[in-house]
Amino acid sequence: MGKGDRKTRRGKIFAGSYGKYRPRRHQNIKGLQNYYERIRKEGEQLFEGLTEEQKELLARQ
Repeated sequence: MGKGDRKTRRGKIFAGSYGKYRPRRHQNIKGLQNYYERIRKEGEQLFEGLTEEQKELLARQ
């Protein structure tokens, strides 16, 4: 595991290649967008059954 191992991040940097362990920037941004979208939807579902008073209490924390 080092510069000669093409399956590690350091090996990918040394070889100048990309892949699962060293994604290109646009691949990384797309994954983050999907992650934040999923988190936002889950948060909305959590707040659905709460009253306005309960929502305010949670927002203050």
